[in-house]
Amino acid sequence: MLHISICDDEKLTADRIKRLAEDVLEKRNLPVVVEIYPEGKMFLDKYVFRDDELIIIDMDMKEYPVFEMIGKFEEMNRSNRLILVTDQDYLALEAMPYGSFQIIRKKDMEKDIPKAVLRYVRLKKSRNGIIEFTKNKGVIHIEMKKVLYLEKYKYNVYLHMRDGSIFTAKKSMHECESVLSGKGFIRTHSGYIVNIDYCYKIEKQNMVLKNGERIPISRERRDAVREQFMIGDML
Repeated sequence: MLHISICDDEKLTADRIKRLAEDVLEKRNLPVVVEIYPEGKMFLDKYVFRDDELIIIDMDMKEYPVFEMIGKFEEMNRSNRLILVTDQDYLALEAMPYGSFQIIRKKDMEKDIPKAVLRYVRLKKSRNGIIEFTKNKGVIHIEMKKVLYLEKYKYNVYLHMRDGSIFTAKKSMHECESVLSGKGFIRTHSGYIVNIDYCYKIEKQNMVLKNGERIPISRERRDAVREQFMIGDML
């Protein structure tokens, strides 16, 4: 579950940010807890580390030196979880070296807060090895390490799982390949994408998985598959 902390001494602005974040996540059935802190010192005094967190700070607050606050998060290696909101161009420029996740102008909050929150969620899932699929108007998250291979059949993509179950996804193979590229998966054939961790050996026309299944390898992809398999063995 994502935890969002908003630090803002203007209640109307804080409530607006909270609404924007909650609305965009609710539409995607993503659970979130949002807390508002009206003072920087109060927030720092109560702050605890969380794995899944996003921090939104109003840089225009008067009661606490905002750059001192941002600096403390940088010292804790948390600056990449910060969304900074301001009306002042000079503050936005001064904040850039701190490596915050994003800096947003207040006049653009309606469009940029939802985009930033979703962007953070996507990056977090990617770091955690999660694939997101839509099913029955809801969102399902699947751990990449549990997927053996993906198979295209007619209009659907089928995810064959390590436990023998099969999940149906309404995505194209191109979309799946784009999501999984560089994450230990390789496309062996127009209709197959395989988790290289479960590859046992490469035959002339097939990849043999550790469970004995054979996945076809197309002629034009043969060299790339062999190279990727050899690289995987060396890692």
